[in-house]
Amino acid sequence: MSSTATTETKVATLDERALGWARDFESALAAGDEAALRELIVEDSYWGDRLAFTWDSRQSWGRDALLERIIPASKTSKPHDFSIAEDRTRPREIDGGAIEVFYDFRTAFGTARALVTFVPDDSAAWGMRARVLSTDLATLDIVGDHTDIQRHPKYGWEKKFPGQTYREYQQERSAYENHDPEVLVVGGSQSGISVAAQLERLGIDALVVEKNASTGDSWRNRYDSLALHTKTDMNDTPFTKFPSSMPTYLVKDRWADWLDAYPKIVDLNVWTSTEFVTGKYDEKAQRWVVTLRRADGSERTLRPVHLILCVGGVGGQPQIPELPGLKDFTGTVVHSSQFTSGADWKGKRVLVVGSGTSAHDISYDLVTHGAAEVTMVQRSAIPVVGIDTANLAYGYYFDPTMTQDEADQRFAQGAIYPILIETLQNYTKYTDQTEKELLDGLAKAGMKLDTGEDETGWLMKFLRYGGGYYLNVGASDAIISGDIKLLPNERIDHYTAKGVALTDGTEKEVDLIVLATGYQNLSKDVERLLGKEVADKVGRLAGFGEDGEIRNRCRVTKQEHLWFMFGGIGDLRSAVPRMSLHLKAQLAGLIPTYVRGDDNEIHEVPTPK
Repeated sequence: MSSTATTETKVATLDERALGWARDFESALAAGDEAALRELIVEDSYWGDRLAFTWDSRQSWGRDALLERIIPASKTSKPHDFSIAEDRTRPREIDGGAIEVFYDFRTAFGTARALVTFVPDDSAAWGMRARVLSTDLATLDIVGDHTDIQRHPKYGWEKKFPGQTYREYQQERSAYENHDPEVLVVGGSQSGISVAAQLERLGIDALVVEKNASTGDSWRNRYDSLALHTKTDMNDTPFTKFPSSMPTYLVKDRWADWLDAYPKIVDLNVWTSTEFVTGKYDEKAQRWVVTLRRADGSERTLRPVHLILCVGGVGGQPQIPELPGLKDFTGTVVHSSQFTSGADWKGKRVLVVGSGTSAHDISYDLVTHGAAEVTMVQRSAIPVVGIDTANLAYGYYFDPTMTQDEADQRFAQGAIYPILIETLQNYTKYTDQTEKELLDGLAKAGMKLDTGEDETGWLMKFLRYGGGYYLNVGASDAIISGDIKLLPNERIDHYTAKGVALTDGTEKEVDLIVLATGYQNLSKDVERLLGKEVADKVGRLAGFGEDGEIRNRCRVTKQEHLWFMFGGIGDLRSAVPRMSLHLKAQLAGLIPTYVRGDDNEIHEVPTPK
């Protein structure tokens, strides 16, 4: 227990108590004093760290597990100079009597931040003990605050010869004729260009390659009715913000236009119409050897130190199920990735296989464009929530008194797996009540509904599987009205030349079958790009690992110098900056090269002889 008397604690302000706890915490970490730390933290505690202590994204559940990791990690990270964060909400009591405090502190490498939630305890030295700790690295001393770098004193570049224009400088820089990029980013949609912007701001030479003709095409080329389901306020790209004139939700074409403009605005090196052909890791040189095919058919070989794959939200290869008799169908069959517009199918009969977001969007688009009949084949139960209710799950982001950066920090603390489960279970109970009329109407129409395997609802299905839910923007109403018909998959016996044969002996004739059946895991993209050996070594991507972290996202993998970014647009702001800081620290020689072992810990890679 701290030497500070409990009687003095009772008259101290909340700020003073928060600082007193932090001083004791800092001293106990410096001394490796497990007994003192046990007095400061409750037994049922949680810790999530992103690079500040561990150079990894890690979670610990329970005080014993927390102490087992934080004490040795502190010997290297050397956390010190804890203070109450000036740019965050002040220490305060929250629901249930808990207390939350934002801290700034320093490490051996830079500045860091913490959000700590306390439970009141009169027997504790400061009248409270920590229950949830979330820590993350904010800056590196060798770079400073990369979110607020000073302007170039002149025009933005140093001229290599008198009269050199900016266009000449830019063309030479991005041609990579006489040097290799430090980092090659494969995929130029929102993930790739956001990663590159963070890397460039840290002084890392990064090149983005995109197979399409422009960085927005991966969105532009999808079905016409597609729109973002998260509000515009959540989707800002790094170092830029959307104008206030933007609508609440962006249709895919406006989002694509923004992605086209963004690399120009922040001045990135991007090669479009460039195909990644092969990639092999040179262990001796500790570099990748990559072959790229340019638009004119010529090939270039580059040798970047690090490779980041940003090739899809959950996977880029369509999942085509084996459906009995489908090969006999004489009409048109397309995967949802090939579907463009319902306008092409006015007056036609369409069967949409699947009941996730794409299936709903495509079915609704067909109805609004005058298809004669639209039937959705439901293969499994799904959660359904109205889109505005769905966005309440991100409530921090719509608090006008809170910065986006603070909302990101709060969201990161809430992403500690057991806390996330409990939060989403409570949220799902709430949505079941607020959406009762909608859900009752869908059930009456014959839709199979669920709340996930552990009643965590739509958001956990997104985090685990990247799909399997629907946020209503109109299709649910069309199902309830009967404009979109439902066909349970178990009623289909087999597919025929004209449509489907049903188990009651009747046949349903259709002109078009849309397979809204999702995508294969990203592991298939790794195998396609880097080979089966690397894909098998890295293992499955996306979804939660046993440690509560998203598998292989923005963290050290089992293949050295190979990184991945995928997930929702909002994931970029919190995950990508930490990954970029890790890369900078490695490239600058502050930390060794790490690789993830079979024990899920990161291990130093020996320097090649």
